[in-house]
Amino acid sequence: MGKVVNPQKSITSCSKAMALGIVLVHGMFLPLAAQTKLDLTFVDEESGAPMAARLELEQTKKIFKPKNGLSFGKLILVEGDTHWSPPLGTHRFLLERGPEYDLLHGEFTIEKFAEDAKTIRLKHRTSMRSEDWFSGDLLSLMPVETLKRWQQGEDLDATASMAASEKSNQQKPVKEKPPKITIDDRSLQLTCGGSYWDRRKGSGLVLHRWQPSNLPDIATPSSQLLIEAKKQDTAIAEIQSLWARDVPIWLASKRIDLVQLLSEHLLPEEAKGLESIRNPDPIRFSGTKGLGRLVESIYWQMLEAGFRIPISAGSGFGDPKLDTHLGYNRVYVHLDESSQKEEEWWEGLKRGNSFVTNGPLLRATVQGNYPGRIFELGRGQTIDLSIDLKLAVRDRVEYLDVIQNNRTIYQARLEQHMARGEFPPLVIAESGWVVIRVVTEHEKSYRLATTSPFYFEVDRQPRISRKAVQFFQDWLEDSAKQIAKEAPDPKAHQPYLDAARKFWQQRMEMANVE
Repeated sequence: MGKVVNPQKSITSCSKAMALGIVLVHGMFLPLAAQTKLDLTFVDEESGAPMAARLELEQTKKIFKPKNGLSFGKLILVEGDTHWSPPLGTHRFLLERGPEYDLLHGEFTIEKFAEDAKTIRLKHRTSMRSEDWFSGDLLSLMPVETLKRWQQGEDLDATASMAASEKSNQQKPVKEKPPKITIDDRSLQLTCGGSYWDRRKGSGLVLHRWQPSNLPDIATPSSQLLIEAKKQDTAIAEIQSLWARDVPIWLASKRIDLVQLLSEHLLPEEAKGLESIRNPDPIRFSGTKGLGRLVESIYWQMLEAGFRIPISAGSGFGDPKLDTHLGYNRVYVHLDESSQKEEEWWEGLKRGNSFVTNGPLLRATVQGNYPGRIFELGRGQTIDLSIDLKLAVRDRVEYLDVIQNNRTIYQARLEQHMARGEFPPLVIAESGWVVIRVVTEHEKSYRLATTSPFYFEVDRQPRISRKAVQFFQDWLEDSAKQIAKEAPDPKAHQPYLDAARKFWQQRMEMANVE
């Protein structure tokens, strides 16, 4: 059995400064003279190199930002040497630079007629690039030049901007020259500005590396956009809203490359409502974690219906309606040591050599293989599911589990699993899929990490479940009723509905398990 590596648990520093003019950094009180000017330098603790990070002001009436700096709501981007003239008073803050660094909580008090300068150091707890994992957030409304700077502050390798196709987006590109900061020489520095997010009613498609020649009107079926985009070889089609009306139609087209399992529905401190979303089990999928679990369940139904579509993640940063930050939901893609180019990252993502997270850093292999691997078995053969696991967490973990073909075959609290030291014997003898995931105790939202699937195929026959196919057939008929009732031009959707019905009927005839 594969051994488990001890989690590298990040330490969160918290402060309740009792004296006037105090900043707490990594548990240390730093006195600040009464001041009207404050210079802060943000550096990596180990190297001392200046870096960017995200500072969030808490319980502050007036939002302020450094000179030539960027802000969005309560969020401020700090970049190396930062010069402030904050308003008088006490300001509580949270400093963060993605899940690989420590969190830092603190506060400072500003009084008149004084100046001070301090260096704040962030500790790099887990280096994912050193293990050849490269991160991305594939959903942002920030313009490209602005997004590039926020990307540095969140320690992301890849981002995608939808700003070019968003009429409502009021963010403007930043013309100021950004401050000089140190960039990891292994970072991909990939910022895709050519993505299109179809947010019209019934849709929720993201089409990466493709833009429509003209913005579609309300009567244009989303499936028409999908077909047009996929005529371009480099275009990547992603389901962003896995609860959208047109999902069973898109799946039937066989043109979908990715599913955004962690998306705008998962926010750091709140859950999106379930009222307007198709929910087959309102009791099971309820509460603050209900929508996250529902979306995950729909994805598993896709796998059960015979699809092999990898997962991705995006946060929706730049939408003023979403209380989130860039990189809250992120996908990590594993690349070969020599492969660090843009095209190879996208190809690795489409192969499913990945995991998604909005908290834990979960790196799992099966028999030394990364997610996305297809294991072939002859009839009567079995595979011992030898799992190796590395895990770094901030939040307390509720459980670690292994899901095979929509059922849990192993689950344990992390402490129990660590005491065991390895996974128990797990044997695969049938076609299907396996995912490994970690779910945290975070109560305000669904916070987890999960791998893309590992696949198993006996006699080259994929698993296709009748129940899963029926799930999408029922959904398709509900969608047809909605289109007939609500679509501006229902006839324009009819060819796609007819093709989808034919596809799902053929898929039902191919089904080989209940």
